[in-house]
Amino acid sequence: MNTDLATAAVALLIETGLAGCAAILLVLTLRRPVRSTFGADLGYALWLLVPLALLAVLVPAGTRPDAMQAVTVTVRALPEAIARPADTPALASPAGIILVVWLIGASAMAARLIQQQRRFLAGLGPVHTDAPGLLRAGSSAGLPAVIGIVRQHIVLPHDFETRFDAEQRALVLHHERIHIARHDTRINALVAVLRCLHWFNPLLHGAVARFRHDQELSCDAQVIACRPSARRRYGEAMLQTQLSDAALPLGCHWSGFERTPLFPLKERIAMLKSPVPSIARRRTGTTLVAALASLIAVSAAAVDVGNTTPPASEDVSYRRMAPPEYPSDALARREHGQVVLKVLVATDGSASQIELESSSGSESIDTAAITAVKTWQFNPGSHNGSPVAGWVLVPINFELNAPNGQESPATPEEADHDAGTATDHAATRNAPDSADTNSETTALDSIYIRPAGD
Repeated sequence: MNTDLATAAVALLIETGLAGCAAILLVLTLRRPVRSTFGADLGYALWLLVPLALLAVLVPAGTRPDAMQAVTVTVRALPEAIARPADTPALASPAGIILVVWLIGASAMAARLIQQQRRFLAGLGPVHTDAPGLLRAGSSAGLPAVIGIVRQHIVLPHDFETRFDAEQRALVLHHERIHIARHDTRINALVAVLRCLHWFNPLLHGAVARFRHDQELSCDAQVIACRPSARRRYGEAMLQTQLSDAALPLGCHWSGFERTPLFPLKERIAMLKSPVPSIARRRTGTTLVAALASLIAVSAAAVDVGNTTPPASEDVSYRRMAPPEYPSDALARREHGQVVLKVLVATDGSASQIELESSSGSESIDTAAITAVKTWQFNPGSHNGSPVAGWVLVPINFELNAPNGQESPATPEEADHDAGTATDHAATRNAPDSADTNSETTALDSIYIRPAGD
């Protein structure tokens, strides 16, 4: 991994972290009013705004060629003997160090969640299949529950029949099957992955408990919507459950986790007394949530466009250049012409991407030009004192004779001097106005390559 990739990765973590925090704060502010006004289902649906905000940041912004500024360029061909300074190892850079710390933290969080999952499963005791999709555990704490990512199963407590009567058993199983139908265990697995990626964000970890609580409230609301006359029996079933002393990161608790005070049964039972929202009110709430989702997507896109890399504020010039060699086969065939390469200059001055903008008509000459430019080191543009990446056009002329019919210079030093002088004059004569913002790339003046031995 080079320094540019490390810097980009750190920037992505920061951008997604900030977007996630903004979305979480919005959801935490709205979840109770939305739940009480439009129902628990829409309170749970609000949490979709968080991954939407993250995805909106990850979607790349479209390019805006009209925002690129053409700048005057001076090409100076330096002798090939100039030594190229050693690049700083990516891991020794500040961004590399941050990435190493992040990787250690993400691994530690993953290990913690895996340990919690194993502890819960170990606490189930001996487990056997009771019926298709139903497992019977040897314990009762925290059960019933839904476990499994690829294949989801309902785990029943060993005293399921003695603890609940027939009606309560039907209500409890209905609750758990809603989890399966909505793929809640898989959603919780994605939340666990997000916690690993953003282990450094305390707001995210605090929000997970509230998210899981809203998840259970939503299931409760769906059960009551189907069987409104069973509110009392459903509440009694909640009171007859045992809390678990272990968390279940990749699953769904029926009763919650006793060490987490944000799963109060009292609130769930109180919600059972609330009337089921009317269809009109639910539709209004759905429209509001959809509008919020659209607003977040549009806002993220606007920020992304606003953060488009600005044009370079200084000349993009060559630091070191090893001129291309005139291919012997092209020379034998008396082939010549101009190659125009489109080069993405990275923040460290390297040519990170090269595209053939215009061919010379000779494959050998085109290949020789691309091979040489890959080794070139540029001065990147800068914005507010910091280097920025940018595209430049690099025309390279392969001529059998120098311009105006004159013979090519006899020495490399003279060739370098003449190329620099010609370029300086061409830059002064042909450089676009710095106020022109309609050029997609910066055009470097032509470099003339004379055949070896001329």
